[in-house]
Amino acid sequence: MVFDTYTPSQLLDEQIEDTREIAETIIIDELEEGPIREDFENAFTSAVELTRASTSNSSVGQSLYSNIKQIVGASIRQQGFYDKLEFKPDRHSDNLVNLVRWFRLYASVYLEEQIEFEEEFALGSFKKYRDDQEHAGEEGPPVSPGQPDPVLTSMLNLIWKVLEQILEVWLRILEIGDFTQFMKGGELLGEEDHEVGFIDVIYDDRMEGKITTYSEAELGYRTKFKAPLAFFPSEGDIVKVRPAEKPSSDPAEDVELYAP
Repeated sequence: MVFDTYTPSQLLDEQIEDTREIAETIIIDELEEGPIREDFENAFTSAVELTRASTSNSSVGQSLYSNIKQIVGASIRQQGFYDKLEFKPDRHSDNLVNLVRWFRLYASVYLEEQIEFEEEFALGSFKKYRDDQEHAGEEGPPVSPGQPDPVLTSMLNLIWKVLEQILEVWLRILEIGDFTQFMKGGELLGEEDHEVGFIDVIYDDRMEGKITTYSEAELGYRTKFKAPLAFFPSEGDIVKVRPAEKPSSDPAEDVELYAP
């Protein structure tokens, strides 16, 4: 059997084009004229250009990270919960990993399913790469500008795949419309018998951790949990939480994976 063979750039071009088709549908069919649409379109265009430039130039990694963050942030701003990410007035916890967890939390409740992105693990590596580049120190970045960085190029297909998945989910939300958002508001805000959130951190002993809930948001406290749970938790899991009577000090009474 003869298999088609592709260079990495060809595979990446195909992935970018698949993602572009979804982005264009969102821009043309779903978003109204205004700052969010303009920011999303500009960030997407820049992300494509920077991705292609990165295959021969290592100096664009930080800018590419910012563009991908702006793309995901546009979906959160458009759905109206960007202020939930505030940890201080006018300051947001909006690193890429955190943005995607918030988006999955919202989308899971909105679409009534556990939203997962298979390649999401690559975003943590992308953030670390960006942080390392920003704090390279006196020795400078490991690869000279003007040369491709194999660490970045190895991540690009995965980054664009997860971006495609995010835009697919955002398009589904946009096509459903505002009524569902209104109907789901009560569950998001903890007005039922549970809160919804994501596992923010698991401590090294894996016996306890903290959950960021939608209703309390970044500005409030994070809900504590302790083992044992009915499932093996991972950071980023979307969960239902039944808080303790004194949630500011006591661990949650029950934590389970989100299942509508």
